Amino acid sequence: VLGPGFEWHMHTFDPKNPTPTGGILRGIDEMVVELERRKAEWIGVKFEGLNEHFAPGLITQSFTISGNDRGTRFHVAAVDLYTLNRDDRIIKKDTYWKHAAP
Repeated sequence: VLGPGFEWHMHTFDPKNPTPTGGILRGIDEMVVELERRKAEWIGVKFEGLNEHFAPGLITQSFTISGNDRGTRFHVAAVDLYTLNRDDRIIKKDTYWKHAAP
């Protein structure tokens, strides 16, 4: 699914101070580390209202996500933009979060 040079441009923030700080993960190994961290530290995660749209070279997803990250509750509206290469492999994921009312 992932193409060479994959990057994940993240919404990264400290749950006690939800100001976005960004962060870039490069390659499948860094992505797996982040997914394992979330599996260990996120509790009660719920996704709702997933919408996907497809265009040449781009996939967009919008949804809401809520849960608990290291003891701090979060509820956000999210947008993911997936850039595809010529082989339709994902080479970049841009993630945007905006805090939503619970």
